[in-house]
Amino acid sequence: MFQHLFKLEKYIPYDVKKTIFDIDYLAYFKQGKRVILFDIDNTVGPYSKDEPNEDAINLFKKLQEMGFRTIVWSNNHAPRVSRYASFLNSEYIYSARKPFKTGFKKYLRKNGHIDSSICISVGDQLMTDILLSNRLGINCILVKPIEKKDEKWYTRASRNMADSIMRKMKKKYPDTYDLIRSLE
Repeated sequence: MFQHLFKLEKYIPYDVKKTIFDIDYLAYFKQGKRVILFDIDNTVGPYSKDEPNEDAINLFKKLQEMGFRTIVWSNNHAPRVSRYASFLNSEYIYSARKPFKTGFKKYLRKNGHIDSSICISVGDQLMTDILLSNRLGINCILVKPIEKKDEKWYTRASRNMADSIMRKMKKKYPDTYDLIRSLE
């Protein structure tokens, strides 16, 4: 049942960028990607803010005008996620339970099938965003966390587990390791 948690390859991001604003979305659109799943906390905005900033709102508007379907997904609760998504005019998945598939599958049951080949996801954590995306067959872009100081205890624990993964990655995938470390 938990074998996927021990496969180092499941923690390898498809790409690494400093922020959500550094991603070449047009290139992904030209590749046939049409759905972008964004983690909220420390990816689109810091934990400490209840709403996205103007830059994030403008980015989502631009992506939607390009023809992307945007979905924000978070392990956070419905009130925070739905409010945040409303500012972005985006669909959302709350209590996603990343890295497990249950939250995403529940969303698909309500909203119809989405082919993973047309999706990309963007997140700041190896242990949740990257792992789940790889398990779902979705290309995931790892970004630098916006603001670590306000993270919850369980996010800090997740980052500590990611350090163990990174030590293994350094030996087996040194180029990927260096790329991820370049975010710090």
